[in-house]
Amino acid sequence: MNATTTDRIRKSVKLTPEQFKAFAKWVANQPTKIDAAITIGISRTALDRILIVKSGSQESIDKILKVLAQDAGTEKVKATA
Repeated sequence: MNATTTDRIRKSVKLTPEQFKAFAKWVANQPTKIDAAITIGISRTALDRILIVKSGSQESIDKILKVLAQDAGTEKVKATA
């Protein structure tokens, strides 16, 4: 009998509690969930899944973190103005 071993590749990445809190706040500040999804560059279904289970694909999480970083930069500019 020939046994094969495969390494499992993680398909889902979890947001940290701080990241999730910032993300949920950012989504709440958007006019609609569809606008939030379009701004991030993900589907509304992916957005809903991430909001429910706090995890998603590496690509989706990377996009979310990029938008949150841009938003944090904008907030710093508003605070100093």
